[in-house]
Amino acid sequence: MTSVKKRSPDINKRHDQTIRNNNSIHADGPLEEDEGVYESHDSESKKKRNSVSEILQGHAKNIFSPKTTLPFVHQSSLLGLSCFSYLIPIPWLSADIFKAAMVLQSILSFLGDYVYAGRTSYTHCMDRILASFLTTFFIGRAFNHLTFITSVVLSILPLICLYLGKKAVINKDMESYAIWHSLWHLVGALCLTYLASVGGE
Repeated sequence: MTSVKKRSPDINKRHDQTIRNNNSIHADGPLEEDEGVYESHDSESKKKRNSVSEILQGHAKNIFSPKTTLPFVHQSSLLGLSCFSYLIPIPWLSADIFKAAMVLQSILSFLGDYVYAGRTSYTHCMDRILASFLTTFFIGRAFNHLTFITSVVLSILPLICLYLGKKAVINKDMESYAIWHSLWHLVGALCLTYLASVGGE
């Protein structure tokens, strides 16, 4: 019969201690690496969300949705006041339908960006739809009636403000959002005023 040698208690203790030490090392090591991986992943994820393509995709995805894009309720007096910037071009607009559109845009912007800011409301999708249509329409008019350089400048200035405002929302910087989105309203209205004043509307 084969005999089995038993390990002494001291050997067993040293063996158990070695196992516990190894487990402790493996438990601590990967955890620190994982934290670094998570931080790197969060950073890459934020960069991706801040990209122009991702923001455009997000706008297209939410254009017909009554849901707000703000992470929480945030009513800014500056932003609420800026919504009425769309009334500025009205004296230079010749067509009544454009004048009515500017009045309607002011109302929808005020409801969506101030009254129902951070809350679900169908004014959000109506605001996005009308703003997207008017922006696209008047950019097209600019390229038809103005020089290429002038058209690019008038088109890109308000869009930069819109992009920076949406980027601020992603970063949950509501003060910057209020400033940039207010500028989106004001700069866009002033660009349209110039377009209408030179007969491009």
